Amino acid sequence: DFTLYATKNFFFTEVKHLSTRDRDCNNPDQKELNADILLAGIPVDPTTGQLSEPITIVAGGETSHPDLPLPKINFIYYDLDQYYIRDDAKVELDKIVAFMKENPGVVIQLKSHTDSRGTKEYNQTLSAKRAQAAVDYIVSKGVARNRLTAMGLGETQPVNECTDGVNCPEEKHQKNRRTEFVITGYTIK
Repeated sequence: DFTLYATKNFFFTEVKHLSTRDRDCNNPDQKELNADILLAGIPVDPTTGQLSEPITIVAGGETSHPDLPLPKINFIYYDLDQYYIRDDAKVELDKIVAFMKENPGVVIQLKSHTDSRGTKEYNQTLSAKRAQAAVDYIVSKGVARNRLTAMGLGETQPVNECTDGVNCPEEKHQKNRRTEFVITGYTIK
């Protein structure tokens, strides 16, 4: 079996798996393996490395650009008043690591959020720590730090109605304690 990696600057890497099982290499019709590979371009300005618009990976693994071959990655979540990386978050961050290793030019921003409990100042600081903890985890897996940026947004962008003064169940608050992933640029090695 073979794995092919097709790479080119300003394009997403395409990975194809080809099997040689059940092939008779003595048969002239089975000596060749063919694979069609279509690379998807990254919408980037080649002079600046900036994307024409950021590519956001949204809840449920969907993206702002469904035509691009992006991994199915979910938001990562945090416990109340905490910024450590939970085991369920490591699974998603490991997908980011694999994607970044397959696409060595991609630059990603990690945007972290809190729920509305606590002061705005406290939540701003906590969200920055969450974003940095996620960046540190990815870096610990071998991705260069200069390909990642951490941004804390505090409680400013809830995904539901759970804002200051609104009584919400824990499950709804949990949805707001998250980190999102945005492809923001491209660098040439």
